[in-house]
Amino acid sequence: MRKCVPVSRGDLKIDVTGDQSTKTRTSFDDLVNSIVIGFVLVLIILMFFMGVVNAFFVALSVPLSMFVAFMFLPAADLVIGSHVTLNFIVLFALLFGLGIIVDDAIVVIENTHRIFTQSKGKLDAPTSARMAAGEVFVPVLAGTITTLAPFFPLLFWPGIIGKFMVYLPAMLIFTLAASLVVAFIMNPVFAVDFMNHPEDGSVKRKSDMFRKPAFWVAVLVGILLDLAHVTFAGNLLLFLVILNILNTYLFDGLIHAFQNRVLPGSWGTTRACSAGRSKAGGRRGCC
Repeated sequence: MRKCVPVSRGDLKIDVTGDQSTKTRTSFDDLVNSIVIGFVLVLIILMFFMGVVNAFFVALSVPLSMFVAFMFLPAADLVIGSHVTLNFIVLFALLFGLGIIVDDAIVVIENTHRIFTQSKGKLDAPTSARMAAGEVFVPVLAGTITTLAPFFPLLFWPGIIGKFMVYLPAMLIFTLAASLVVAFIMNPVFAVDFMNHPEDGSVKRKSDMFRKPAFWVAVLVGILLDLAHVTFAGNLLLFLVILNILNTYLFDGLIHAFQNRVLPGSWGTTRACSAGRSKAGGRRGCC
């Protein structure tokens, strides 16, 4: 506004009224905070059932699904018939879908880890990921379509209320479709890159993590980002470093105790992993 109106007099004062961008910016910041909090909560809850590494892969589906959903926004214009903006209903739909988008990733990652671990070195990570995705593709697709089915009739909601509420089912459909893409395309890529067999026989000391250059590089980059006022990236990087330390010295023992004592009979691979650690004479994380 100030650029469009040339100010030639010193006594001319411009007041902007009805500015909705402030509310939209606040709502978008709330969405980003909810994505980060959802990532952390999913990671904390699932690590007791799946291990820290697998839980981290699943938790990544939260920001990745939101990113893919935003990429689908131009296609939403064709479905709704008007331009989709970041209004309250769109942001609420994205928040509403945060708790659902991790379901597909849990099934795919857990099946990948099961096949990869039970093969005992006979199958590499890419083969395990392909087999796991192929086994669960039909049931996961059927489950996702079943979840989406109640929202399709809402796309044809008539009247003024329908024009106002059509953003809710449309964004939920795009968000859940994005979670399907992430679960079968992006998550297996991370699994292939980071999954290792626990039967390799190597025993590592806990203090070895402090000797890795990548650890100190991550700490230094996180501190520099915070000093440069890029607090989101810096705090996230430092959080991952702290999580790595806690996993090595605290969470590893708690996770295996929970899986072997609280979940008897359902985690045979974890008990086999624990037996392998006992024979190796050291404590090592299976996941």
